[in-house]
Amino acid sequence: MNASRLLLTSLLSFVGLTFAQPGLAQNAGKLAQIRDAKTLVIGHRPDFAPFSYVVDGSLRGYGVDVCQKIVRALEQQLQTPLEIKYKPVNNQQRFDAVAKGEIDLECADTTNTRERREKYGVDFLAPYFITGVQVLVRKDSGITSTSQLQGKKLAYTAGTTSEEVAKKYSATWGVSVSGCGPLDGDCMRDLAEKKVDAWMMDDIALQATRAASKNPEDYILIGGLLSVEHLAIMYKAGDAEFSKTLNSIMNRLMRSREIRQSYATWFERPFAPLNTNLQMPPSNLLLNYMRHPSPEVGEYVVY
Repeated sequence: MNASRLLLTSLLSFVGLTFAQPGLAQNAGKLAQIRDAKTLVIGHRPDFAPFSYVVDGSLRGYGVDVCQKIVRALEQQLQTPLEIKYKPVNNQQRFDAVAKGEIDLECADTTNTRERREKYGVDFLAPYFITGVQVLVRKDSGITSTSQLQGKKLAYTAGTTSEEVAKKYSATWGVSVSGCGPLDGDCMRDLAEKKVDAWMMDDIALQATRAASKNPEDYILIGGLLSVEHLAIMYKAGDAEFSKTLNSIMNRLMRSREIRQSYATWFERPFAPLNTNLQMPPSNLLLNYMRHPSPEVGEYVVY
């Protein structure tokens, strides 16, 4: 090979490598991307105590706490420090944000359902809270049971599973249903201002929002749970290595004392700024998941 041809071959090889590198970076697995960027983005709800909420500019909550533990474990595995970036999302934004890769972990109150997994291409870790939909009313309304809702206005939080439950029971109860929100505080305001007669949402959301209201004693929960919902950390599906790693970390956390201690902090003791004890010990179903954690859960059930 003469000198000119050798030089041309070298140049072509260099150009090929130069243009190949971005492609390699783009095709790298999620763990490699996180390691190289030294950053992980956590999606959170800014208004959903005790899972994730902002007080005096500081983000805190049960979901945030658990996700921070996952990030610390990832740091050890990847052997590199990771910066956590926080991105607020509401009920309607969260699925697209995960599906598009805008956030790596969504750490709040999302219910694991097959429809969501299939529709948005997302997946979930082992459930870290078990809840169900219930109904909140004003005490001065005189409503003490769901049988008294006939002819009333029932609101559900838009973008949540409570919409499906509300529509299922609308004919049975004889109520008109409509969405409220997107923030739980918006729904609570509608209830307080008597724009609606009742608000349907996860019991933990109702309990926490009521506790944060100006006069919590003015509101009561009526009826029993109308669904069984497994709340879990959500992430984008499709990367087997990332999924395996996350599940390994989460399952180890669930079996450790850390999750139980974190749960007690947010659900069994007073927490700032509410200084209210929600007095919600873990259900037997959740305790079973703590002993035998698994992302494989029973399908979302509406009674």
